[in-house]
Amino acid sequence: MNFGVKERFAISLELNETSGGAWMFGRFCYWIAGRKIGDFDAGVSLRDIFFQLIHIKGDRGHRVFENLFKLPRADFFCLASNALSERDNEISKYVPEDFLPAVLNVCPLVDVFGSWEIFLVEFSGQEKLVFGDGVKNEVHELILPAGEFDRVFEMAYSQLESMYEAATSQ
Repeated sequence: MNFGVKERFAISLELNETSGGAWMFGRFCYWIAGRKIGDFDAGVSLRDIFFQLIHIKGDRGHRVFENLFKLPRADFFCLASNALSERDNEISKYVPEDFLPAVLNVCPLVDVFGSWEIFLVEFSGQEKLVFGDGVKNEVHELILPAGEFDRVFEMAYSQLESMYEAATSQ
């Protein structure tokens, strides 16, 4: 199943024929600007993905930061990555005192995403996805209209939620 537009932002997910019941073995990836992000061909527990997505869903509406949005992609990526991994707190110069860096992270923490990091920040009717593969040291960005990420994300999340409810009600 595909949600969204692969040339912009999309999520692909598929349940294996032998799904392992509540484990929901399957495949999952993001598509950002036509790039497949994540190893769709590797097996993953969609249940684990679902549990990771709960946190990303909860951060909806809490990613509006003008100063971060206006930064060049490489600077924003470095600040967000360093804050999330607690290497430094330079990001504090750009955000309110009560800021939690995890709100920017929209990459499920599962093996199929390997060394990818994906961050989302919003401002003035737009959202910016900044993503990079730590192995290749490349940072990319995609500007979307505000709400596009969350709309696609919500469709995929709802599908996973339905699949989880069906798998656990047996």
